[in-house]
Amino acid sequence: MGLLAENTDYGLPASQQTKAGFDKLNIASVTFTVDIGTQDFAGIIQRVKAEKPAMIIQLLTAEGFYNFTQQSGRSGDRAAGSG
Repeated sequence: MGLLAENTDYGLPASQQTKAGFDKLNIASVTFTVDIGTQDFAGIIQRVKAEKPAMIIQLLTAEGFYNFTQQSGRSGDRAAGSG
């Protein structure tokens, strides 16, 4: 399970709580963080691909969510949480 969180008062606690829930269920997860306002997600997309998570949960707001969803879709990946 991949968690993509923005480095904010929203994203960091949300990712920590989500990871804690996964840990209780013995579900392996990896967290990736990005700064708010990130425009280019190419590097993070490559890091996510390298981990090969079954799903990606986006804990991003507004433009970051949109940009990651668009860019990961263009790279041939399905962006979880985009519906």
